[in-house]
Amino acid sequence: MASTTIDEVPRPPHSHHATDAWRILKYAQQTARNLLETFDERADLAAPGEEQQDLLRSMVVAAGAGLDAATRALSRQALIHVLHGGDAQAAHHANEYMKGRLREQSAELTQLGAVFRSDPPRVSVHELIVQDMTSRDITAGRLRSVANQFAPPFPVGPSDDPVAHQPIADAIACRNAIVDEMDINPAGGGQQRFQRRREQMVEYANALLGCGFAFVDHVDSKL
Repeated sequence: MASTTIDEVPRPPHSHHATDAWRILKYAQQTARNLLETFDERADLAAPGEEQQDLLRSMVVAAGAGLDAATRALSRQALIHVLHGGDAQAAHHANEYMKGRLREQSAELTQLGAVFRSDPPRVSVHELIVQDMTSRDITAGRLRSVANQFAPPFPVGPSDDPVAHQPIADAIACRNAIVDEMDINPAGGGQQRFQRRREQMVEYANALLGCGFAFVDHVDSKL
């Protein structure tokens, strides 16, 4: 049965390298819960108006922003320690990442030279990965790429692949669609906005936050 409210925050991680990501998600969870409470106080749940819909949209966007920022924090603060810890899977994915970057374009040879000149090279590889992982907004594919650097799988719902867990993929797609809907239309007038059910939006927010907390827990287990 789907939850009708925002889920509780799980325990904090043991490693301080994952603490910032957990705190980001905690604050995002609190924001999402406050927005949902405001919606419930104001809305006619049978037919919410545009103002009430904006509260639901903001709730999902806040949850998505928390997942995005937490993912970036883990990439910046925890990945290097996972690599230094000698995790064979993480090292394999880092190698595969570098191969893929070098196949993309010849300009990547400059980055390869920087890696070889650095001391130690592993730090430079980490910096390149972090730069790529944190330079774009989160999508389902981007989430999978980031997760691969930490040697998944980690459990999220019925599937070990967080993006294959359909509610998370759907939630990311909804979050990105809402961001597009809220953009200013240069041609004039507002963008088309879609009405969404409260129960569905709560499920999306919980999926995004739950994925983030599961990611933190998985990375924490490797530190």
